[in-house]
Amino acid sequence: DEGWKFFPKYLKVILKNFLGIGFLNDYTFQGNNLTLKEKRDTLVISWAYKNNFNPDGSFTDTYLKENSKNHQNILWVAISLDNYVPENLHKNVVIIKRKKRYLRFSMIFLLKTFFGSLIQNKFSLKKIAHYLSSNSIIAFKINKIITKKINIDNFSKILLPYEAQPFQNYLFDCLKKQKKNLKTIGYLHAVLPSVPINYLNRNGAPDLLLVHGQGQKDILNELLGWPQNKTKLRQTQVVAFS
Repeated sequence: DEGWKFFPKYLKVILKNFLGIGFLNDYTFQGNNLTLKEKRDTLVISWAYKNNFNPDGSFTDTYLKENSKNHQNILWVAISLDNYVPENLHKNVVIIKRKKRYLRFSMIFLLKTFFGSLIQNKFSLKKIAHYLSSNSIIAFKINKIITKKINIDNFSKILLPYEAQPFQNYLFDCLKKQKKNLKTIGYLHAVLPSVPINYLNRNGAPDLLLVHGQGQKDILNELLGWPQNKTKLRQTQVVAFS
């Protein structure tokens, strides 16, 4: 009986998450289309703010501590968190951002996503509850943009700062299905949380996870199901791993 006291709060969280889908409509891809046709060794997907871009249009990755102009064999996909795009964007950097619109919320997109999920999941409440969430929709949107715009056959490996977010696992899983010999690499750039259940080794986990210290490696191997050969201590340059 006491549990029912928390039901209004629980319902509020679900409603907020559901309505949040209406803000996820207008992601777009921006960059040099000729660059996308070039073969490179590595695809890096990371996060970006305005202060990550230099006057020459190059991108400094906060997580990997690397600058794009120093690694011409890498294509950086920067997911912009503040919608900034430099005028002279460096040739091996492309950006995923939100379109500028007067009204950010789209009821049409929300309803289209809702009814589409009902049909796709055959009215299964369990599946609908899993897939009809902001995290899942972001995963679908970003994955769709990347797989549509980028020929994954041009790369031998993909690297990203790994936070075990749904879109990251979903993207790894989808790209591995496109190219089975693609090497997926995650970089654990922060300390593990006190209850690190998100970091369980599961479907979509990277082939190799780079970590900061032996303590993190031990926790992943002994408690979270990661095989010894899937975790490795990072070297000075994260992008030097293969």
